[in-house]
Amino acid sequence: MSFTPNTDLETLITAVTDAILSGGNGTSLVPPTRRREMESFIPLIRALNKSYVRVRPSRRYLARVQHDLAGEQYTVLERVRYLPPRVQIAALFAIVAGLLVLLRGRAMLIHDETVSLGELPEVAT
Repeated sequence: MSFTPNTDLETLITAVTDAILSGGNGTSLVPPTRRREMESFIPLIRALNKSYVRVRPSRRYLARVQHDLAGEQYTVLERVRYLPPRVQIAALFAIVAGLLVLLRGRAMLIHDETVSLGELPEVAT
């Protein structure tokens, strides 16, 4: 879907912005009748152009976007890997705590079985 400006002002702002981004002045494109209206936009466009810093995306980000665009499903390990570090640590603690609870319950069952087996009366032969 493409964006098409629906007013003359939007078209003019777009043209001036493109001219400033390409290194031009931008004021030469403004007709005299619209100059007063554009006086507030041109300094803003120039300030934004000066503050703009080009950033190259990381390889990890590019790989993730490519993966998303291809529509492939993430595995469980990939989902965990993309979580923030604090969430990863919290998930690890939750898994360890769950395993400890399960092992403790299993140990209690084994302990109860050995105690109850030791209390059984001997069978006379």
